[in-house]
Amino acid sequence: MTTVTTPTQIADPASAARTLLRLNTAYFQSKVLQSAVELGLFALLAERPATAETVFERLGVHARPGADFLDALVGLGLLERTDGLYSNRPDAAAFLVPGAPGYLGGSIAQHARRHYRSWASLTDVLRKEPAGGESRPHPAGGEPAKVQLDFHKDFENLDNVRRLMGHMDVFNTFVAHELDRCVDWPRHRTFLDVGGARGNVAAHLVRTHGHLRGGVFDLPAVRPCSTSTWRPWARPRTSTSRRATSSPTRCPSPTW
Repeated sequence: MTTVTTPTQIADPASAARTLLRLNTAYFQSKVLQSAVELGLFALLAERPATAETVFERLGVHARPGADFLDALVGLGLLERTDGLYSNRPDAAAFLVPGAPGYLGGSIAQHARRHYRSWASLTDVLRKEPAGGESRPHPAGGEPAKVQLDFHKDFENLDNVRRLMGHMDVFNTFVAHELDRCVDWPRHRTFLDVGGARGNVAAHLVRTHGHLRGGVFDLPAVRPCSTSTWRPWARPRTSTSRRATSSPTRCPSPTW
């Protein structure tokens, strides 16, 4: 027998309903943030505060949805609006302006391009197909988006690799400092960062701990994106970078 709870049986039904509705529409906020990063809004406002009209003209944004878009960013605490001028709030200036030490935009843009579409097909990923290959009806109606993505194809195009490295840079920045805190490095002389992307973590470690010799092991396609990381950070003869392949059966010999 199905058990049904009515709103009158909940202490604060309005609050409970609002919580569920906020959860249901949380992606609204994500998309506003992601679009602002993709459009370059935070970089524009880092130059100087701007009117809505200036933003629309510089970024090629339609005025009608653009006004609501800017006000949504104000409501999310990412922008300030003073006397008709929009500017970045401190958190946005610290983490959403390209070139800032704590820049998170690479990861946000990657989520917008790839992960957002992938999560759109979660229902289909979870659902088992009925025996016989017939399609199962969707209880809520409609057909969820079906997105098939091949991770390996990301490495066939250098621009895609650069974007992926920007995504990884965000997490590697935090990982590097956590490794500083958690590992007793004076006890170690060498390390190898497997899947180390462009080498941010390894370069940080050899720069911070001069006695360390380090290496990075990753796919060949990553190499063109790694030079700018290693040259300014790594000390002479303290670090190397290694090339990997996607072979599941053996570990290839280092070639770089």
